[in-house]
Amino acid sequence: MEIILEVVSHSFRFILYFLWDVVFEFLIRLTGYWICRIFSSSVKEESLLTVFVGLAFWVLIVFIIFGVLI
Repeated sequence: MEIILEVVSHSFRFILYFLWDVVFEFLIRLTGYWICRIFSSSVKEESLLTVFVGLAFWVLIVFIIFGVLI
């Protein structure tokens, strides 16, 4: 029984890490990089600025969708 729980636990952890990596890398960091590239050609994809810009973009989108910024 412990072996089954360990396998399920590791599988679940792997799936969560994979989903987090996909969400963080593509939806947040890449979006922030694309927005920053509009204003500066010297921005690096792995910079902290791209993370902040990407998060701000998605927060703004959520606010617009739910009508908070009307």
